[in-house]
Amino acid sequence: MTLHVYVTLVTTDSYVPGALVLAHRLRDLGTNKHLACLVTPNNVSSQAKTWLSQCFHDVISVDTIKNESTTAMTNLTLLGRPDLIETLTKLHVFRLTQYDKIVFLDADTYPIRLIDDLFERPSFSAAPDIGWPDCFNSGVFVVEPSLTVYSDLIQLASKKGSFDGGDQGLLNTYFDNWPETSAHRLPFTYNTTPSASYSYAPAYVEFRDKISVAHFIGKQKPWHYQRFADGSVYQRDNNKNDHLQLWWDTWDKHFDKMTPAYLLSTTRTIPLPHYHHYPLLSTPSTSNHPITSKKENVQSIWHDITSSSISSPDKNNFSNFQPIIKNQYHRQHYHHHYKVLEWE
Repeated sequence: MTLHVYVTLVTTDSYVPGALVLAHRLRDLGTNKHLACLVTPNNVSSQAKTWLSQCFHDVISVDTIKNESTTAMTNLTLLGRPDLIETLTKLHVFRLTQYDKIVFLDADTYPIRLIDDLFERPSFSAAPDIGWPDCFNSGVFVVEPSLTVYSDLIQLASKKGSFDGGDQGLLNTYFDNWPETSAHRLPFTYNTTPSASYSYAPAYVEFRDKISVAHFIGKQKPWHYQRFADGSVYQRDNNKNDHLQLWWDTWDKHFDKMTPAYLLSTTRTIPLPHYHHYPLLSTPSTSNHPITSKKENVQSIWHDITSSSISSPDKNNFSNFQPIIKNQYHRQHYHHHYKVLEWE
């Protein structure tokens, strides 16, 4: 039996919200493919792994692969992303020979439509990078795992390194015939980077409805954005990214407007009503949980707040907003649920 699987990677807790939304979104779109998540156990908390295990069929522990050479750090600094020092950990994907074919998706990607058709693509397939289209972006790719390829990549990383310090430069060096093989070149719509500075805005407007996967590149991820009380995303710049709202809509659907920070900080098992949609996944136990309803949940979080006031901020003139936090309990917990805030 051929086993096709979607795979993503989480090397720190900071990417767990993205992986959770990715898994839920793939299922919401109707895929019946296997879902797997690679994690580095030394950097990912047990609480995070618990949530991941409820969304993925397989949560696979792998060792961190760091590129700590002087050249790598110089290249990552040039790229403006020294935080990507651990991205070579992605190479473990090529070792997953228990699967026949893999569609790899970065945890900061968001499928817009069902993308099971990617499994029909040959290995190795990827979409062009917006910064240099003769290179591919390694946030989405199709591959048939191979221990030989994995060994070659490790040796290449050791001997030559990566021209950008991360996995993308290394993979482009190894699969250097990619620009010349049209069958392996995915349309840009399979890895569209709407969060990038896009110089041809009319094309984005023209082809937006054809986007299959949005990729939120850069340091600012969807789960870092602040939101209004109605759940809409606050975006400072004029180039609004409507895919951000789609990401948060999926989060709210499955986590009931609980913030990612609170989800990963709580030690309690929180009942998530939408898990029953997915019979292959285990449903969190709620038998011993003190919270029995959404109302009691809100009361338990806000019980120390004695007075609050709410006014409606002007979303069209909101450049200098600041929530006013009046007591210590509120200051520690207001971000968990955006229920009560006072604005000036």
